[in-house]
Amino acid sequence: MRESMDSAENLHHQARLAYAAGHLSQAISLLQQAAQHDPNRVEIWNDLGLLLRQSGQVNDGIEALKKAVAIGPSTPEPYANLGNALRSLGQLDDAIDSYQQSLNIQPRNAVTLNNLAASLLDTGKVDQAIDLGRKAIQIDPHSAQLHSNLLYALHFSPNSTPASVLKEHQKWAQIHAPLPPKAERKNSLRKKIRVGYLSPDFYHHVIGRFLLPILQNHNRDKFEIFAYSNLATPPDEMTDALRRSCDHWRDIAPLSDEKAANQIREDEIDLLIDLTMHMARNRLGVFAQHPAAVQATYLAYPSTTGMPQIDYRLTDPHLDPPGTDAHYVERSLRLDTYWCYKPPPQAEQPVHLRSGHIVFGCLNNFRKVSPDVLETWHKILQQLPNSRMILHCAEGSHRQTLAEKLCPQKVQFAGPMSLTDYFQTYSAIDIALDPFPYAGGTTTLDAAYSGVPTVTLAGTTAVGRGGVSINMNLALPDLVAHSPEEYIKIALKFATDRDQLTDLRKTLRQRMRDSLLMNQNRFIQNLEERYEEMLLGTLGFEPRTKEL
Repeated sequence: MRESMDSAENLHHQARLAYAAGHLSQAISLLQQAAQHDPNRVEIWNDLGLLLRQSGQVNDGIEALKKAVAIGPSTPEPYANLGNALRSLGQLDDAIDSYQQSLNIQPRNAVTLNNLAASLLDTGKVDQAIDLGRKAIQIDPHSAQLHSNLLYALHFSPNSTPASVLKEHQKWAQIHAPLPPKAERKNSLRKKIRVGYLSPDFYHHVIGRFLLPILQNHNRDKFEIFAYSNLATPPDEMTDALRRSCDHWRDIAPLSDEKAANQIREDEIDLLIDLTMHMARNRLGVFAQHPAAVQATYLAYPSTTGMPQIDYRLTDPHLDPPGTDAHYVERSLRLDTYWCYKPPPQAEQPVHLRSGHIVFGCLNNFRKVSPDVLETWHKILQQLPNSRMILHCAEGSHRQTLAEKLCPQKVQFAGPMSLTDYFQTYSAIDIALDPFPYAGGTTTLDAAYSGVPTVTLAGTTAVGRGGVSINMNLALPDLVAHSPEEYIKIALKFATDRDQLTDLRKTLRQRMRDSLLMNQNRFIQNLEERYEEMLLGTLGFEPRTKEL
């Protein structure tokens, strides 16, 4: 028996060495052998579960983690890791239970508290998620990412105001991004402006979708494009397309913030663009060192980083009407429109309005669905006896709670789905209902291109005005409400006037094509003008257009 246990320990050690050397498959094989020699060792099953999940074998990884939990019910790590795996599959109830089991054993684990908060946010329990996020920060006040997660969650709360959001972001910056020594900014003498885009989302992700037409259409006579990839997922076809559309590609995922900043300095970047804000895998620590002459943020979501090292933020006149500039640390520069929409090939042809009941829908991330939204939707469904609603929502008991609040017989749920299934679902929706206080953006654009109009409520923050921006660009002010009561009235008006709804649905895709939202040439020109304005306003120089 002792010899078998020693063999298991030796194999486990070899597996760790293999993994450290980048040999994932070999490490998994060694762990499986170790488990055969000593099937009662928690650490072996825990590590095997983690590596199986990392290799894409999520279900096998879950089974390994469940064995670890069964063998070591008083060990917190397997419960926490099992929660992560279950959450990745959308099994939120089981994930929440696993996190809570881990916290029962180790209540002051900041990372597990954060992951439990994220799961609760996914079920629409925003206030509980924010409370747990604050507790996680109290336990580990030095973690910039934990604090970033809280900042992002604040945007989903109806209790957040522009002032309270700004204050919390400034607090983050004071703790995690102190100002570096002032560096000399030089007037570039190169022919071209060097622009760097930094993101973890250079793959089939919404950021990749919006960035690709920008990279493909930049004026290469004036701009030289660098990509700084913090990719954590395997590269895909979108990654390849983005790489081909850049002049230079840098993989900074394995680099520390300091080394990544040094790479950017060596590349002599004139303008560095953040595409992540405070979302997962952000590299704001790189921007904190101000490695580029000018720095800006764009596309992730229209808010503030809180960082004085980031000079500008891009927005548009509808997201940020006059009087909102004080909500942000960065200087706001307004594009004609925030989005440059290029439909994916999965987008289907719009369908004609069906006879019979009206189908409402919301395919936004469920964390955007606040209690006020549910109450408003309930009133709409109540006044239309034959109406139905399709909601994008992961599995869990929150579905039953949600159905009871809206009318159980009227609600249909759509879980995690492919892009093809997502666009097919729009074919079953007649009118989209925008959530609030965090409105849709990409989902609203996809809906419009699918012939589905979106009723939206103008919010008090930029993230609450995505639907306003899109509908105003489509010359559809009648779809914009300024109170929940008006929101209900607009939804009922379009649902009961079938002729008006039919005409709108028939023309909506063409409206998209004719609008600024799909005018790539004008958008790129407008974007590049803003880039030059940033450089001129900060450095006081205009780019040269001739060889020196």
